[in-house]
Amino acid sequence: MKRIFSAFGYKNEDEQKEDSSIIKSVAEKSHDSSVTPMTSGAGNESHNSSVSDPKASNESPVAGKKSHTSPSESDRRRRQRRVMMMRKMMRYRRGDYSDSDEDHFDFTDMELMDDDMMFEHHMDYYMMFHGSRHKPHKPYKRKEISVDDKQRKWELPSIVKPDLDNEITDSVEDMEVELVDTGVVINTDLYTLTVNEGEHHSILKMPCMLPEELQDVKQKQQEEKHTFNLVMIDTSGSMYRYWKQLYNGWNKHVAPVLKGRTAIYTFSSEVKLRREGTELVEEDLDGYCTNLTGALQKVAEEVYTCREKFIKVFLITDGSHTTTQVQPDTVLDQLWAPPCKVVDMFVVGAGSDFPVQYSITLRSRLHNGNSSLPSIFWPKEPSEMEEQLASIGEHISKLTRSVELSQEGFILPGTETKTAFHLDEWVYFPCGPEALQNMTISTGHLRGQLKLDVLGATPGILIKAFRQWNSILIQLHNSKKKLPDNTIPFMESLFKVSMAACTQFPTSITTRLERKTLVTHQTNFKTMMNKLRVVLTKVSYRNEIELAENILSTTVGGGKYESKVLTLKGHTDEEYREDCENFLKVLTDNHEAIDAQVVNPDDCCHILLTSTLSDLQDSAFPRLTEELNKFEFLKEFTISGVGVFIPMRDSITLNPWSISVQATLKPPFNVVSQKAMESSAHIMPVEGKNKEIQLTADDESTRFNAVIPVFPPEVASVMKHIVRTRLFAMCTTFAILKNPHIIDFNVHFAALGVLWVRMLHEYPTLPRPEHIKHRIQSIEATAKLYVNRPSYANYWMILKQNTPQGLMTESTEEVNGKTIKCESLIKPMFILHLMRQQEDIKMETMVHIIRMMLLEYIGRCLSQYKLSENNAIPFTDFFSPDLVGEEKRQQWRAGYLDSLLINTDSNSKIHLQDFYLKEKAKKAAKKIAVQEMKKMKESETFKIRIDLDTEKTAKLRNVTAAGDVSWATLRTYVGELDLPEETVQKVFSKESLTTYVVHALTYRNSRKRLQNSLPSYQEALDMANSAVQYENKSLVSGDLLQQITKIITKSWLQEYTSAHNDVVQPMTKEQIVAEAQQRGIEVTLDTFDQVYRHYRPSTGLVGNACLSHACPFYLKPDRTYNQHASIERLNTESPFPHAFHKTAYLHRQDTLPNALANLESGVYRPPRGPQAPLPHERVTQLERKMASLQTQYKTN
Repeated sequence: MKRIFSAFGYKNEDEQKEDSSIIKSVAEKSHDSSVTPMTSGAGNESHNSSVSDPKASNESPVAGKKSHTSPSESDRRRRQRRVMMMRKMMRYRRGDYSDSDEDHFDFTDMELMDDDMMFEHHMDYYMMFHGSRHKPHKPYKRKEISVDDKQRKWELPSIVKPDLDNEITDSVEDMEVELVDTGVVINTDLYTLTVNEGEHHSILKMPCMLPEELQDVKQKQQEEKHTFNLVMIDTSGSMYRYWKQLYNGWNKHVAPVLKGRTAIYTFSSEVKLRREGTELVEEDLDGYCTNLTGALQKVAEEVYTCREKFIKVFLITDGSHTTTQVQPDTVLDQLWAPPCKVVDMFVVGAGSDFPVQYSITLRSRLHNGNSSLPSIFWPKEPSEMEEQLASIGEHISKLTRSVELSQEGFILPGTETKTAFHLDEWVYFPCGPEALQNMTISTGHLRGQLKLDVLGATPGILIKAFRQWNSILIQLHNSKKKLPDNTIPFMESLFKVSMAACTQFPTSITTRLERKTLVTHQTNFKTMMNKLRVVLTKVSYRNEIELAENILSTTVGGGKYESKVLTLKGHTDEEYREDCENFLKVLTDNHEAIDAQVVNPDDCCHILLTSTLSDLQDSAFPRLTEELNKFEFLKEFTISGVGVFIPMRDSITLNPWSISVQATLKPPFNVVSQKAMESSAHIMPVEGKNKEIQLTADDESTRFNAVIPVFPPEVASVMKHIVRTRLFAMCTTFAILKNPHIIDFNVHFAALGVLWVRMLHEYPTLPRPEHIKHRIQSIEATAKLYVNRPSYANYWMILKQNTPQGLMTESTEEVNGKTIKCESLIKPMFILHLMRQQEDIKMETMVHIIRMMLLEYIGRCLSQYKLSENNAIPFTDFFSPDLVGEEKRQQWRAGYLDSLLINTDSNSKIHLQDFYLKEKAKKAAKKIAVQEMKKMKESETFKIRIDLDTEKTAKLRNVTAAGDVSWATLRTYVGELDLPEETVQKVFSKESLTTYVVHALTYRNSRKRLQNSLPSYQEALDMANSAVQYENKSLVSGDLLQQITKIITKSWLQEYTSAHNDVVQPMTKEQIVAEAQQRGIEVTLDTFDQVYRHYRPSTGLVGNACLSHACPFYLKPDRTYNQHASIERLNTESPFPHAFHKTAYLHRQDTLPNALANLESGVYRPPRGPQAPLPHERVTQLERKMASLQTQYKTN
C-alpha cells in the first residue's frame, strides 16, 4: 500500500493513515455494481466529505486521530486529485472505462503531465496490487512519460469557426446602404494571350493598390480586429549567429506593421509562449535543440482553434528537428488550410541547413491567401536577415483583404473559377479582351470601374505571370492534390507563340536591340520550366538547398530582378567577344586623340598610380581582351574615379537613380579605381553585405565600396565614343553596382548626378575647396558626354516644353513611341544644370521648371504619408500647430465633444413600449445618433488655427521616390542657378510651400498631381482648413456616435429598470389566463401549455413571457423573452439574484435568515450560470421581498 500512496503523492505516513480507511471502503464497495459513484456537486453526501473539504471539521476521518494543521490550498487540491483518481479506479473495477465530468477539476499547480498520462501512471500501481475482473493481470512496468509520448498522442484539433463581427454589416443594413458606385476609375493592364490562330485568351494584372475612394475604413478596421499574427521562431543554439539581426530586423521592419492580435512563440527544446505583443527581446534566445515537431503542432493548434478569420503565420528556423523521434511530417501529413479562414504563410529559412521540404510543405498545406506572396524568404547569411525581414514588412503592408471582380476568372488555368482576388495577382480569363470590357472592382460596399489598357503579352510578361502559376502548382503538389491537366504544355505553347510574334519585326536597329532581351527571356523560361519539372517530379533531394534554389528561381519572389540580369547563358562568350572587338575598333579610331592626352598624376588612382586613360594608352591593352575572360577583364581594366560608399540594395538594379551616396573619399584618396578595390579585397577584410573595404584601419572616412568613373575636363572630350560602347558600360556598371552580370546604360549618368548632388550637400557654401571644384568640374565634363543621347535629349525637350510631363514618374505622352520617365528628381535637376551651360534658357521657363520640381519633391515625399494608417490626419499634422501631439488632440476632442453633447436634441428618446429587446433599442438609438452626427458635420465649424509647420516640411525626405536629395540641398541648387534673389525667395516662401503641401496631400499620385494646376495661396489655405475640419469631424463624429447612442439607449434602460423594479409575483394558471384575456391575448386553460412555455407550478413563473405588471409587454408570449429578461441580470451595480423564487419556495417553511443564506451562497443557481455568491449587501436589500415571497408560497 505504501507504493500506492507514494504514487498518489502522499507526503507522509500520517496522511497515508488518514485516507487509508477511505480507500479500503471505496475498494470494497466498488465490487458492488449498485454503488453510486461519488460526485463533487454541492449538497451531495459523500464518503469523502472530510477529504474534499478538510476545513469542514477538526476531526480526522480515522477515529482517535486529530488532524494536523489546516492544510494549504495546494494540499487541498492535491488531495482532491487523489479522490478523483480513486473514482476513476472504481469505475474501472465496474468495467466503465469512459471519462466522466466528475473526474475533471481545474488544477493550476499540478505537474507538467496531463490528466490522462497522470492517470495511466497511477493506474499502473493500482492494477499491480488489486488486479481487475475486466482486464487480465499483467506484470507491472512503470510507464515512461516523455515529450515523445505527448507528440505521438497529439491529434489535429477541430477547426473553430471565426467570430465574425457584424457591426459593419448591421450599420449598413440599418442605414439601408447598398453597393455604392464611387465613380473611381482604376487603370490596369489586360494582356492578350494568343492560344491559336484566331483564338485569344486574357490575363489581367490586378492593381497594386486601391485609391483612397475605394478604401472602406470600417472594413479595414473590421479586418484588423479579426487578424491574428502567429510568430514561431527557432531559438536553438545554432540561431545565435542570426539572432541580433533577427530581433533588430523584426522590431524595425515587421513589428510596426502588424495589426490585430499577435502571439510570439519560440521553440528550442520546448515550445514557449513568450508574450502577446509584436516585439522580440534579446533574451528570447535560449539555446539547446530544435523541437520543430512541437512547433508545427502548436502552429496547427493556434491556426485551427483561434477565433480570428485573417491569420498570418511566421515560421523562422535554421535547422531540422533534433529532439524527439516523432518527425515533423507526422504533423504535416494531417494539415490542410481551414476553409473558413484566410492564412498567409511567411516562411524564413536561415542559412544552408534549414528544413526546406518541411517549410515548403507547411506553406503549401496552410497557405490559402495571396498567391503573390513568395514561397520562402531565404537569408543565406546573417547579414541578409534584416533585408529579408524588410521584404516581409513590405509584403505585409501590401497585403489586403481580397477584392471582388464583376467577372469570374482563374488564379491558375484549370482550377475553380472565382471572383475574389488579391491585389497584385495575375487573373486568367479563357476569353478575349472584348468580353471583359466594363469590368468593375468592389471592396466592402464601394465599387469602382476598371479601365483596361489592352496590350500584347510579351515573353517578359508571361514569365511574370507564370511565376505565380508555378507557385500554385508547387503548392498543389506539396498538398498532394491533383494538378490541372496540361498546364505546363499550355504555358509552353503560349510562350512559343509570344516569342514567334516578337521575332517577326523587320530587320532594323530595333530588331538588334530586342534580340538580346529575347535571348535572355528564352533562357530564363527554359531554365524555369526545367526546374519546375524537377520540383514536381523529384521525390527526394540529396541536398535540400537545391530544392530551395529551384523554388526561388521558378516562383514569385524568386525572380524579381532577372529581367535586368544578363546571366552567363544569356550573355554568351561570343557576344562578349563581339563587344570587345567593337571596343577595340572604337579605340583604334580614336587612338591619336587619346594618345595625345597627358596623364596627370592627380587624376590617377592614388593607390596604383594608373587611370583609365593610362590603360587605354598602353599598347598592350588589346591583350586584356584577348587573354582574359570576362570576369578577369572587369577586375584588371582600370576604371578610375571617385570612391564612394553606396548601400547595395536590389532596388538600385531596377532604378539606378535611387542610388544613395552616403560618403565620398577625401584626400589623399581623391581618385581611386575599381582595380585597387578588387586588389585590396585580397589583403584586407571585406565587411558586410555592402562589401566595403577600409583603406586605413583607424579612419572610417576611408571606407568605400564603389567607384564612379570621372574624367578631367581636358580628357573628357576625347572619351565621347569610348563611354558609349557596350564594354565600357559593362565596366562602369561593375564599378558602381559590383554586379558582373549587368549592362546598364543609365547607371553611369545616374551615379554622376547623385554624386554631383552629394557635393552640393557636403559643400553648400561658396567658395568650395580646390579639390572639390576640380571634382565637380570633372563630374560635369563626364556627364556632358551623355546629354546628347536620344533618351536624354528627348527628356530635356519634354522637360522644357511640357514640364509636368517631364516630372511625372512616367509620362502620359510618348516621344518616338516611348513614354518619358522621371525616376528621381535628381535627373531633372542635373540635366537642367548641364543644359543651362550649353544653351540660353528663358528665365520664366527655368522658374516654372523649378517651381514644378519643388512641388513634385514635396509630392513624392508625401505620396505614402500615413496612407496605411487608420484615422490618419495628414492635413492636421502639417497645418494645425495647436493640435500637434496625441495628448493635445485628445484634450481638444474631449472639450468639443462635451459642448456638442450639450447641444444634442434632448427629445431624442426611445421608449420601452416600442422595443422589446435592448439590441433593437440600441439599433434605433444608433439611427438617431447617425442623424445627429450628420447635423454636426453639416452645421458645426471647428475653431482651429491653420498655419503650415515649415520645420516639419523641411525635414521631408524619400530617397526611393524623390532621390538622395533634401530640401536644404534643393535650396543650395536653386541658389546656384543665377536667378534673382527675389525669385528664389518667392519659390521657397512659406506661401509657396503651403500650396505645394496642400496640392501634394490632395493628389498623392504623380500624374494627377502634375496634371492639375496649383492653387493660389488663399485657395490652399481654404483647402487646408476644409481638410482639417473634415479630418477632425471624422474623429469627433466617431466618439459622438458612441456617446449619443449611449445616452439615447440609457433612456430606454431607465424605463426598463423602472418597469421591472418590483419582484415578480407568482401566479397560477387561472390567474395568468384571466389577466391575459383581459389584455386581448388569446389563451384558455386548454391552450395554456401551447401559449405559455415552461410554466413552473411550484414558483408560479412562465418561461416565455414577462410577469412584471408595469412592463408594457406584460404576459405577452415571446420566444425571445430570455433576451428581454437578461438585461436586469447584466446589472453590475445591483447583481441579479438568480434562483430568487426557487429559494423562497424551497425555504417557504424555513426561517428568513436561512433562506437568505442559501440565496447568498448561490446553491440553487443554474449549473451553467455564474458561480460567485451574491454580495451580502445585495442580499440585505432583498430581505423584505424574500419574506413576502415566503409568505405567499406558504399560504398557497
